Amino acid sequence: RNARNEGRFTAYDGIVDLRGRWSPYAEKLPPFHFNALERYARCPYQFFLSKVLGIRAVEEPDAGAELSARDRGTIMHGALEDWVKRWLETKTPAWSEYVADPDPLADAAGKRIELAEEQGQLGGPDVAEALRAQILDDLEQTRRREQVHAANGWTPIHAEWEFPQVDEDDGTNDAERESKQVKLEIEDGEPIRVNGRVDRIDQHEDGRLIAIDYKAGKFREDVARQFISGRALQLPIYLHALDQQLDGSLADSSAELFYITERGGFERDSIEGAGFDALATSDTPSDARDLAHALGVIVNGMDSGRFFPYPFREQPKPRTNSHDLVCTHCDYQAICTADIPGRYNKKAKTDHETVADFQQMHDLKPPE
Repeated sequence: RNARNEGRFTAYDGIVDLRGRWSPYAEKLPPFHFNALERYARCPYQFFLSKVLGIRAVEEPDAGAELSARDRGTIMHGALEDWVKRWLETKTPAWSEYVADPDPLADAAGKRIELAEEQGQLGGPDVAEALRAQILDDLEQTRRREQVHAANGWTPIHAEWEFPQVDEDDGTNDAERESKQVKLEIEDGEPIRVNGRVDRIDQHEDGRLIAIDYKAGKFREDVARQFISGRALQLPIYLHALDQQLDGSLADSSAELFYITERGGFERDSIEGAGFDALATSDTPSDARDLAHALGVIVNGMDSGRFFPYPFREQPKPRTNSHDLVCTHCDYQAICTADIPGRYNKKAKTDHETVADFQQMHDLKPPE
């Protein structure tokens, strides 16, 4: 308790020397998923507990409403996956004709809903019926927007595409497998390996590629460009995967969040790959430089053993000026220190060097 109350960050605040035991650059460490990198950007201590120590959060058994919302998103993702994969098996009729027919997607959704009901994921009969109606309506609205997307020249080529495309049993040696990894340049550090899975990849009739990630939550402005602060790295990582694994040049690729519910307004939030095409050779701002900077702060923070708790606040809630303190619903709240905002702010003033790079990254905002 005395150490935690000191005016500087100590081991009791997550400042630990892991050299020789854990490093983000270790060859035996699996490639980073974007979720892990974003978790550090939100709260280094949460990353330390979950990814370094391997402490798993235990879900509350009586969280019906919250689980139903999460399950709804899972059902919708699954239905869209089944719908697209069914077409990809034969690619007939033409995608524009297939997407114009409401029955295939409704059938896929019905099967996913029935499975969820059998597993008791949707709650009681009244709740299940309401969710069924909402899911089917949201997916029908999504399908209609897919018609417009298809009319604009886009056709799916992959569903649930995983990267890197490396087969451990294909007979290649370690050097060849390493050459197939998806790697990102970082500022002041060695490139890091990343992995992930893209909900869908479409190709335009002119050859351009787009990586699409379905979102069932609320739409928030400029989430796609929050890579500048390390909090939304998914789309830039997808762009580099397209470039390195599918020969889709960054200059001709894009990535988007597609909100597939009425709650999300069926919005599309995208970024273009052209800005990530190469690191700038000067101090001129670029997406590539901003991404490399954010990744450098994150990965070098890990390597330096800086895993302090951070009182991260989400964007302002719509129609209000209030911010949501993530600590209040963190899975690790019970084993964290008390009064995170007060302790962090106090220590950051006297021990600013420890958190300076992280705080500066966190304060960055996408250009308007």
